[in-house]
Amino acid sequence: MRRAVGLLIVLIAAASCQTPESAVQPLPPNAQPLSYQELLNRTKAQVAAAQEFFYRDSWREVEQAALSLQQSAELLGKVKPEDLPPRQRDQSTRLAKQVQEAAVALGESARAHDVLKTTQAFQSLNLTIREMRAE
Repeated sequence: MRRAVGLLIVLIAAASCQTPESAVQPLPPNAQPLSYQELLNRTKAQVAAAQEFFYRDSWREVEQAALSLQQSAELLGKVKPEDLPPRQRDQSTRLAKQVQEAAVALGESARAHDVLKTTQAFQSLNLTIREMRAE
């Protein structure tokens, strides 16, 4: 019995783990619309994945993450006001644009292998995502 419970815990933990590579996969064009919270979680996971790639010096993967972040920013900008948390209704368009701009900057700095500008793009992304919290 103990062995079965232990195995179950390990399986659940393994299933809930997401690799950085899977976090930056673009959504298919026919995907179901995601909620604001799902998009925010996706964006946070993409930034975390991009940072992991950055630490590995995997610049091409940082570029791919930047493209996925641009897609997420575009989708965040399309969330209907009534589907947004009250705190975000007045600023969602501005914040989605900031994510978009930082994602573009991240892609450009990754192509140039510019560590300083990449770090600045991450700072901008992290501050904007922090501001996007629902609570």
